[in-house]
Amino acid sequence: MLTQSVGRSEPSAQAHLELVLDKTIKRYRSAVERLIGSFVDRQPVAIVVSDGRFGSAHVVGKFLELVAEDADICMVTRPCENATTFMQGIVRDIGFSSGDLSLSDLESVLDLFLQHQQKKKRRTVIAVQDFHSHGWWVLDKIRRLIELEAEKKNGLLLVLSGPPSATEVLNEPILDIIAAHAGDKVELKPFTLSETRDFVRRHMNSAGATGSASNDSGETIEFFATNLIHEICNGVPDDVYKMCNTCLELFENKADNVISVDTVREAAILTGLAAPDNVSDAGADADISPEVVPAGRLVIESVGEPPEEVSLDQSSIVVGRDRLCDVCISGLKASRFHALFSLTTHGLVVADLASTNGTTVNGNRIDRYTLESEDVVLVGDTRITYYAGGEQLMKSAEPRPNGARSGFDHAPEPSINFVGNGLHLLKTS
Repeated sequence: MLTQSVGRSEPSAQAHLELVLDKTIKRYRSAVERLIGSFVDRQPVAIVVSDGRFGSAHVVGKFLELVAEDADICMVTRPCENATTFMQGIVRDIGFSSGDLSLSDLESVLDLFLQHQQKKKRRTVIAVQDFHSHGWWVLDKIRRLIELEAEKKNGLLLVLSGPPSATEVLNEPILDIIAAHAGDKVELKPFTLSETRDFVRRHMNSAGATGSASNDSGETIEFFATNLIHEICNGVPDDVYKMCNTCLELFENKADNVISVDTVREAAILTGLAAPDNVSDAGADADISPEVVPAGRLVIESVGEPPEEVSLDQSSIVVGRDRLCDVCISGLKASRFHALFSLTTHGLVVADLASTNGTTVNGNRIDRYTLESEDVVLVGDTRITYYAGGEQLMKSAEPRPNGARSGFDHAPEPSINFVGNGLHLLKTS
């Protein structure tokens, strides 16, 4: 089937993930509100990007539940190779028999339906999952639907979801109309380290897994095993969820006392998230014992204000203009949620949160960078100098992700804007 109606039951795995997410992460509320804003403002298109499918499916699903009384809804969940197949699914989902109708006839049916909806003051929402995977003529049809809606204002809203890389498709000149009519793009970002820890802990508890009697702490999973899950998955919720399930299977089959780092390495191979050689070499001779050293401090220097010192006594610090940030700075060059400082097993990492003006380290623009002591981070007009309490937060056999001190990692990382207590997920410059 091409389409999936809202009333149908979701896969049990996704339903379970939604339950866990609802209990642990409140960030989706802001994303759903952003989609509601697009709906209320009668924008023709809204775009949701996420590194995994669970996140966007959860957000879009919640949004559709909220607007179901005021709109007729159809969901395109599978790739279509041509515009005719795409339109057949939509026409079927709004209650008409597509039969052997031509593309022109299908378009006429939808147009008449939208006019009828407009007279009844009802809206129509078409949710297209993984929009980048559809054929070129389907994308062109989406573009045309958006153009017609912008012209006729019949109340159609297309909700397009996919991975961050999917937005590159919209850079094509013929498709620029899509981005031009879209509201603020909703970007669902992967977990921070602290959120991964919370997710894993709650997921283990919800699965009914408990440590054995010989495990004095009573925990199902070792602290450093959770950290390794985060690193292997880059915080992507779908992959973290997959790793949790695989680790639990290994845990139950082997009757181990606790899910260890070795269990996580084995799970990474089984899930295909890491190559056997990489995982086996990643810590064969490593000392992963918790030799913790002082994490250090940040010295914040904003124009016209006295320096401020912030101790690194939490796993993540968000810097930006918004009052909800851990470090709130002023200046129009800074985005509301501009940069994230995260403590990892390799040290302090700074990541740009898709800010408008970017983040620099020692004068070089970065996406993500592992800091060394006395590195200077520029956020807007604010200088942030890092002073380490030691070379690294913990010992690790893995090298610094950036290699030499002068090297910068410009490779796009799965966006990591899920921050703090979860209210700050959107790119809101």
